[in-house]
Amino acid sequence: MKKLYSLFFACCVSGLGFAQPLSNVLADLNANYTSVTSQIPSMYTFAYDGGGNSISDGGNDMYDGGNYLNTNFQSAISYSDNVITASAAFGAGGQYFTRHLPGLFVMGADINAVTLFELTGNNGADGGGLVDSYTFTTSVNCQSYSVFVKRVYNAFDPSINQVIIVPENPSASHTYSTNSDNTLHSLTGIGTNTRIYYLLYAGSSGLYIDNPTTETIVDSFLGLVSSYSGVTASPITNSGATISWTDLGGGTSWDVEYGPSGFPLGAGTIINTASPTVNITGLNASTGYDVYITSDLGDCYGALSFTTLTLCPEPTSPNVTGLSASGATLNWTAGGMETIWDVEWGTSGFLLGAGTQDYGLLTNSDGLTGLTGSTDYHWYVRAVCDLNVGDGVDTMSYFVG
Repeated sequence: MKKLYSLFFACCVSGLGFAQPLSNVLADLNANYTSVTSQIPSMYTFAYDGGGNSISDGGNDMYDGGNYLNTNFQSAISYSDNVITASAAFGAGGQYFTRHLPGLFVMGADINAVTLFELTGNNGADGGGLVDSYTFTTSVNCQSYSVFVKRVYNAFDPSINQVIIVPENPSASHTYSTNSDNTLHSLTGIGTNTRIYYLLYAGSSGLYIDNPTTETIVDSFLGLVSSYSGVTASPITNSGATISWTDLGGGTSWDVEYGPSGFPLGAGTIINTASPTVNITGLNASTGYDVYITSDLGDCYGALSFTTLTLCPEPTSPNVTGLSASGATLNWTAGGMETIWDVEWGTSGFLLGAGTQDYGLLTNSDGLTGLTGSTDYHWYVRAVCDLNVGDGVDTMSYFVG
């Protein structure tokens, strides 16, 4: 199944893209892992009770000594919980971390010439329940991924959901044991990959977590760990924005493609720049836009979404103070950067245009006098915006009141 994560994210370079350093991945995971676990239905919070390299039981007979991590270089790799560890288990120069979060076990690794990643051990299902698998590709933050899922469920023990993720690789394939008591799940054909993730989560009482939900969980995880927060839009005006970013891959030129939110890549406007900042002009007011940035090295920095300012925002928080038998003070808060307002007021039910007009006010208040006691009044205020100083044309917001 090919699934595209649209609107804010899209694939820019198949199999490449900008890979966050493991340190960033771990920090983002620690800060925001609940955005992933909140997607797991009836999540079972298993115990990390197996010592240094496995889960012994996990609670409610989830395992009988399982979740061992192995590669073609080493078996029963030690867990590192929250520590990035250099290890030849993942090839020359390899490094990895495991993270033991409530209801979510995560492994992330930088790998070199790893041709096999494998999960082994024994499950608590003891031959009961069912086993199935699911494979799909998904695109998040300019990176396409191949995803391999094995599920053991309906055994009344917590269901076991193993998810192995690598940057998209058509050569990658997985095999697994159909015996519900066997943890075995193997991924091969990944010798060219340089990053791998593994997720373990569980559903209470053998709950089956279906394919659409699995996709949502995976996309939530990838959106968290692959996001690049170095792209900014500031300042933003009613007709443009300045886009800036920090290149971490050694690029010297960039293509900046932008268009209305959700536009298909290739259909936007492209600006080529030799500087990691660009001014986008000629945009429509009060409109959402997406921006994708691709370097000459193929790294994709994005996507960024922003909304242009309104032409002339409405004032907010209208209120009345200083009430007396014959007067009152009308107050409001500027909706934007405007400094001029029009107020119209009259007895309740009056029609706009037929009331008393206090136009061109230079403060965000209007003191009324000469009112009649025991009488209801209604009032309206609007902003007056000079968008292009000196052109003799002003723009008004709608009346608020």
